[in-house]
Amino acid sequence: MLQAFHEGIATLGREPKSLVLPVVFSILAWFFDLLIVVLVFFSLGSFGAGVSLSVIVIVYFIIVGIEDIPLGIPAGVGLMEIAMTSLYALFGVPIGLSVAATLLIRAMTFWVRLVIGGLTVQWLGIKALTAPSDASSA
Repeated sequence: MLQAFHEGIATLGREPKSLVLPVVFSILAWFFDLLIVVLVFFSLGSFGAGVSLSVIVIVYFIIVGIEDIPLGIPAGVGLMEIAMTSLYALFGVPIGLSVAATLLIRAMTFWVRLVIGGLTVQWLGIKALTAPSDASSA
């Protein structure tokens, strides 16, 4: 494993430009993920009035950090909602608004992705099964 890691780092050292596009996509993914949170608070009518962008950014990055800790809980279901609701409440967001925002944010950032990903995998599987194979056409 160490040798494979070393070879991977050596490849990146020879071709550092190959990292540019993945880094750009990663930054865009973070931006759009954060945009979901901003739009949820905006839709609840509390962005700017009761919830500032700094609170949203701080809570977002704390939650991303918690998600990266391997706890063995499948996708952090439950833990993320408790942490997010508690953090918003800690920053002065009313508890009812914290719960509503957390449920909407998690619905968009976890459950919708899960459903869309599952449907996509099924569609690709069906497409692969129904496509004529090279062996049968030869």
